[in-house]
Amino acid sequence: MTPEAPSDATTGSRPIASVVVERIACLRAVSDRCFGEELFSDGVIDLAQLRAGSLWIERAGLSAFFTAAERGLLERALGTWPRAMVLSVSWRAECVGVFAWALRLVDALPPCDSPFAPDDLEKMFPLGEARESILSRSTIRSDAIVSAAREGALAWYWRSTTERILRDPDRAAQRTLAGGTIPDDDVLRAHIRNAAESARVGGFLTTTVEGDFPAFDQPFAALTDDQYWRIDTTLRERCRALNWLCGDNSNWDDVRTDT
Repeated sequence: MTPEAPSDATTGSRPIASVVVERIACLRAVSDRCFGEELFSDGVIDLAQLRAGSLWIERAGLSAFFTAAERGLLERALGTWPRAMVLSVSWRAECVGVFAWALRLVDALPPCDSPFAPDDLEKMFPLGEARESILSRSTIRSDAIVSAAREGALAWYWRSTTERILRDPDRAAQRTLAGGTIPDDDVLRAHIRNAAESARVGGFLTTTVEGDFPAFDQPFAALTDDQYWRIDTTLRERCRALNWLCGDNSNWDDVRTDT
């Protein structure tokens, strides 16, 4: 394993620890608004309670750090987030977990079938905690360690993307229209077996199951649609966070999550 050199900065265009902390604070603010919108939509709180619960965001001094997309979310009228928006934004908690790992506030990234628990992240980063306080207990991991984590996440996300192709109900028709230029299922499954073995040899998997990536104690191909959706969403957000940590794009809104 590559040793980790204690450091509060990264090389090149990678974000330093203080910038990672700013991103955590912004994501926590957006996530809290998201949670409030969900409670309002479910009838658990009324509009006045939603407004009161959002006041701390205005007082947190984060306006200079929010991205354009985040400002758009926070500037929407209270109680108007559609369900699809709430669901999409709620998964950004996974990015907060990756950043906590990058700052050595958690020991390891959990398996992709075990996303970070929002309650644990809320305890780790209490709402309104000063950024200086978070920074004082953080030490960013080395470039080599973060890059290795991204390589592993991308290998998993490749597997998830391949599964999406295999499950596409229009796949057979698309292959016919393409005149056979799209690989058939047997070819893709051979690629999966090779990728799984390469990932095992490279240390990204401890084992393979029936020549496949293991998830929920079974081969990836055997996942239910719900299990697949949860893993795919987890991986997308982890790749978003790791790509940003690796300096792919300093603008959070523009970070790519594809493979």
